[in-house]
Amino acid sequence: MKDDLNRKTTRWIFAATSVFAVMFLFLAPFQKGLFVGYEVTFERPLYVALVCSLVCLTFICVYLYRDWQMTSHGDILVALIWIIPISYFIATLEAITRQWAFIEALVRLGWGVFFVLGYYVTRHSAGYKILLFALIGSGYVVVMFGLLNWFGNAHYQDAVLADRLSSVFQYPNAYAAYLIAIAICALIMVQSSRKKRYVAFHAFMLVPVFLSLLLTLSRGALLVLFVVLILYLSLLPWKRQLISVVELGIVGIAAFSIYGFAVKTRGQLFENYSKGISLLGWLLVLGIAAIASLIVLGVRLRFGRLDNNKADKLWSPKCLALPFVLVSLGLALYVLILSNFPFSKVLPTGIAARLEGVNLQSTSVFLRNTLYEDAIRAGADYPVFGAGGGAWSVLSESFKSYPYSSSKVHNFYIETYLESGLFGLIVLMVILCYVFVLLIGQIKKKIRETNDDIRWLIFPVFSIVILGHSLVDFDMSFFYMSSLVFLTLGATAAISNRPIAAIWRKGKVTKVFASGLFLVAIFMIYKCIVALRADEYYRSSMNVLAAAGKYDAFQSAIEQAENLMPGHSQYLLSMAQLNQLMYRETKNESFSKTAEYALNRLKAIDPYNIEAVEINYDLDMDRMNFDRAHEVARRAVALFPWSIGFYENAIELNLRLGSDASLLADKRREYSNEARLLVDEIERRIGMIDKLPETERLMSRGVFDVNDNLQAQFLMLDVMEALQKAERERLSTESKRR
Repeated sequence: MKDDLNRKTTRWIFAATSVFAVMFLFLAPFQKGLFVGYEVTFERPLYVALVCSLVCLTFICVYLYRDWQMTSHGDILVALIWIIPISYFIATLEAITRQWAFIEALVRLGWGVFFVLGYYVTRHSAGYKILLFALIGSGYVVVMFGLLNWFGNAHYQDAVLADRLSSVFQYPNAYAAYLIAIAICALIMVQSSRKKRYVAFHAFMLVPVFLSLLLTLSRGALLVLFVVLILYLSLLPWKRQLISVVELGIVGIAAFSIYGFAVKTRGQLFENYSKGISLLGWLLVLGIAAIASLIVLGVRLRFGRLDNNKADKLWSPKCLALPFVLVSLGLALYVLILSNFPFSKVLPTGIAARLEGVNLQSTSVFLRNTLYEDAIRAGADYPVFGAGGGAWSVLSESFKSYPYSSSKVHNFYIETYLESGLFGLIVLMVILCYVFVLLIGQIKKKIRETNDDIRWLIFPVFSIVILGHSLVDFDMSFFYMSSLVFLTLGATAAISNRPIAAIWRKGKVTKVFASGLFLVAIFMIYKCIVALRADEYYRSSMNVLAAAGKYDAFQSAIEQAENLMPGHSQYLLSMAQLNQLMYRETKNESFSKTAEYALNRLKAIDPYNIEAVEINYDLDMDRMNFDRAHEVARRAVALFPWSIGFYENAIELNLRLGSDASLLADKRREYSNEARLLVDEIERRIGMIDKLPETERLMSRGVFDVNDNLQAQFLMLDVMEALQKAERERLSTESKRR
């Protein structure tokens, strides 16, 4: 783009794509970070964002059609990036849950758009600056918005979750990962800015960023921050390392000094909101930030010339000395944590409690390890192309080792393996490695040179932080955050780009590629618009039902939604549930048939849907079709072995059939034997729960345990077995007498 920006066509494409990137960066986070949450409520903002992204792709395709040629490593990546969405679209063919697989495939298509957008916009100096300042600026806006919620000036849903700050993401750990990326970016801006006001401004913003990070109380994020800082410092000349540590120390002390006051202020505001208390909190935060920024500015003015030193050798002993010291300190802290050091004596209560709760058998560590093992075990059944996007949200009920609750794997790479198989995981890793190998090749040239501007490092650092934290959490499930990752990866590819011998010049191959991509974009825009229309019908059906309870209007709207999106689980679930309830009230067979139609469709496209199985069982029981209900109950226990309600239903039905005098004695005994096997299975699983760590054991027993109704069923089973035994003995005695 850089060479062709003077052309009229290229200028308007550059302007349009740049405007889109800036608007996305500033507006999208306020839609709950565009979370992919496998619920209807999250779909509409996602589809709107995807439509805008795909429209942007059509502009990019025009540029590719006119000017694209494969003459550099970056051009190869522009071609390879589309294999990621292809891997997910392949997975939709045999997906466990069709609707969410389709949405996840669309999300991957959006990733491709942002990668190419970052690559081509960053190639021009104006685009580089636009993305750089928009990325930092939008981060600062999100940070200040989070604190507005903390101090009671804004009321975004779940921006403060319990006592943890989560801002627009509604999830503290994901927000913490984002804050780490913004913190490192702000530090780089402090070190690279030449004007005093810019140094002071970015240093000023570092204080609320670090304060927000402390308020998230995220342990994993602090570990990632430490690792990223070590890696970042190891790239710098040793004198610049010292200055960076001093600046970080100033900002860290400032943030830490007001943490306790911020927590206390939040508690007071929660009990009784007062503008005076809120204002006092803001004055302290801003005042401490201003003082810290002036001290950092003074350090830059006094010692800033030291980093204009002669270039060091790459990873020389001098450059590795400080990182080695920090690693040693980190290991010492880890030993203290494992040795149950009383941090409450030296740290604020909230932070101390989080650190003291860290051990290899803690709830968080134990749950994640179990989660990863279960997800890998589930993925083994779909090794090549995966089970499709959103697979874990339904497979978890069948594969989890104990009754925990998590619709996300909490590991981006394992989730990619489960959803798109080895094919998708290998493609992802090849592209990431390709980008970062190019980056490593440029490090010495771009960092080690004297007086080199290192602001470009913001792009790779941002993606590295989020991708690193995604090893232990589901940050990439926020389309906003994952889009920024691929936007910055594309920018990194542009910065690290190197020419190669031309593979394709401008010609038929490149034009066919661009044309095909353009047609895909148009088709997917159409699909998203259809999905938005279906969502309108669905919402109207819910509104009609809530406002007037009119069945006909509801059924008409939900059928229109289902006709537009025939593979949508939630539409079919709503149809099945309402019609099952209508049949229960009226015994009208038309309701029963409509519910059965929806359930059969669900079984075909979403066989592991636990709500569909529940509705199916209730419908068969309402129709007094006990044989079919018995088969459904059997299937439910096999598919969802940690759902105690299905055991309860199955045992109750077996007891009912086992006491049916119209059945043969052998058949009744068969039902009672099955009930006994179910009781034994419940006791076996409770025994498994009792071997868990204490917190997990208590949580699991709250979910999977014998309630009063089950206890009564156990007694009834004992009585039934005793009666059956007595009957057998009586018959045996009579047969002997004969």
